Formats: sequence, C-alpha cells, structure tokens
Amino acid sequence: MNKKLKLVDWMEINSEKHDSLTSKMIQYVSIAEQIDVDVIGEWEITDLMKKYKSTKWIEEPINNSDATDSISFDDSTLNLIEFNTITFGQFIDLEFLISQGFVDNINKIVTTLYLKSEKEKFKKAIVENYGDIDIDERAKFLMYETSINDVLGSANSYLKWRDNIFNSYTFWDDSLDDINPDDLSGEELDIFEEETERLERAKDTMWEDMLGLLSDGDITKYDDILGTNIYLVFNRIAKVIEDAKKSNKK
Repeated sequence: MNKKLKLVDWMEINSEKHDSLTSKMIQYVSIAEQIDVDVIGEWEITDLMKKYKSTKWIEEPINNSDATDSISFDDSTLNLIEFNTITFGQFIDLEFLISQGFVDNINKIVTTLYLKSEKEKFKKAIVENYGDIDIDERAKFLMYETSINDVLGSANSYLKWRDNIFNSYTFWDDSLDDINPDDLSGEELDIFEEETERLERAKDTMWEDMLGLLSDGDITKYDDILGTNIYLVFNRIAKVIEDAKKSNKK
C-alpha cells in the first residue's frame, strides 16, 4: 500500500528551501517518522542517513488519477463540486488564493472545491451554502486530516477548467500579449510601458469593477451577483461590453 502525505506535510516540503542536505534529511525523517526535528537534530549522521533512505516515498510523484471525488473525516463527507456550478463569488475567492500561492493555500483551495452535499435518487444534489462555511477553520482542520494524494489531482483539474474559462471569453484577452517591447523604441516604448502599468493597476480592482458594471453601482445587488453562476456572470459581462462597443461605433 502506497504511503500518503498529509496536506500540511506537502505544503511544508514544497515551500521550504533547504540550505543543506542534512536539513532536508531531518525534515523528511520528521515527516515520515512523526518525530520532532529537534530530537532528530541530535542524532548521529549515520543514523539519520539510514532513516532517510526509507523516506524516498515522499518524493514520489503524485498522480492526478489518485484524486478522489469525496473525502471523509469523523462523521462527515465532503464531495468535489461540479466546476460548472461554481458561483462568481467562489471563483473570485479561488482566484485570490491562487494568486497568493497555490502551494501555500492548497488547503483553502480544497476547502472551496469540496463541500458537503446530499443526493437523493432522481434528484439533484443539495450542496451546503458556500457562504455559511468558515473557510479558515475548515481549511486548518483539513490540512492535518486530508492526504494530498486524494485532492491534488482535483485541484489541478480545476486549474485546467479555469484556463478554459479565461480562454473562452474575449474580454480577458490582453492586447499587449503579442507585442515584443524589444521591437519598440522611443515614443512607442513609452506608450507600451504606460499601457502595461495601466493594465496592472486595473487588475487590482477588476472584480469590484465587474460588480459595479453588473449592478449599475447598486451595492445591494452585490450578494445576488456573487451567488450567480460564473457562466451567467461572464456571459452578461461579455454582452455588456459588446453592446458598449456597438454603441460607440454609431
């Protein structure tokens, strides 16, 4: 039976930079044997190396196919949501977590993608209200109770689905992508740099801008919009932008 890494151990391994082979061996043995690093630090190097040889499983690649659609703990079960049902609010939260570091936030990403649900015969699954979840509290729990082998493939599948979302709507296209700044000079380069800075600033407020666009500035509509399916929101944004372009041409 293959050994599995807890989320917390995978996060630690993939975020820490070792300054020596010894520090790496200590960390791996600590994870594999569940022994405090300070205790292992007192060992003879020969004993450390002997134990380290049995930790090679930690570096084995994790297959996406190992992922499971459900994770259980205590008397609860969390099921992987259908990505096509994700709301605008969930999408924004996931974008923030990914932007802040996939590895550092894998437990919160998993918490967002796996929710409690009940399924009755011939009926759609009833999924718990995302807004009622304490993401931080559940993520902290899952970090120690869930194996990375069981969820990494699902998180990677979400990243692929996310890429397809961005590629499906032209309003995400960056008009500067095809421009090589090395081919520019003088005034052209100045304009390019100014436009690049403007686009970077726009990223900081793009979700707020979208909410403002869809709500006509009425903040009382925000909750409803955040709870709306991501496809419906992006379809609406695409139509508003297209209508504005047509209006400007008249």
